[in-house]
Amino acid sequence: MLSTVPAAPAADLAGLGVASLLAGMLLCFIGVRSLKLVGACAGFGLGSGLAAALGGGAVVAVVVGIGAAIGGVLAVALLLRTGLFIVGALAGGVVAAAGYRTLPRGTSWHPGLVVLVVLAVALLCGAVVLHVRGPLLRAVSALAGAALVVRGVVEAGPAFLGFLRSPATWVESLVALAALLALAWAGFTTQRDRTHAPGPWPAG
Repeated sequence: MLSTVPAAPAADLAGLGVASLLAGMLLCFIGVRSLKLVGACAGFGLGSGLAAALGGGAVVAVVVGIGAAIGGVLAVALLLRTGLFIVGALAGGVVAAAGYRTLPRGTSWHPGLVVLVVLAVALLCGAVVLHVRGPLLRAVSALAGAALVVRGVVEAGPAFLGFLRSPATWVESLVALAALLALAWAGFTTQRDRTHAPGPWPAG
């Protein structure tokens, strides 16, 4: 039987879920066409995800997420030469955090270790995206967007989908991972089909 996660403060959690869902849809299906959009959505996802993972409530997660979204946009706008690195790092951090959340509930890491792993994956993704550019940016933004969509559906949707956010068994982890990858593939192919620019840089 699939596990469920009790609905924590409903209104706040639903608000966070809707915000995550919207950011995830933009990031997953449209993100690669604008570095600033990727920076905003990935910044929101990373900031709110880390705040929630470290024990912050829904309101704190939203506030931190909004601050990180603004920071992401400003960083991309001010640091043009490293814009791809920044958005790749932000999106990579979201993917790393989502990967941790798909582990069974009994798998627990120290919060400091979670932050270090997320940071390491973020830096690695940023460096690789900076060199590979277009194709990998599509893949990472689609994965990050899919993670936010899944998180938003769980937090704003019915309780029986709670296993997607906090699996109780490895079987549930595999189902959650499969759902994430399927949605990410849909986002990747959509971005690929809509990308007509001849160069590796998406629009700003």
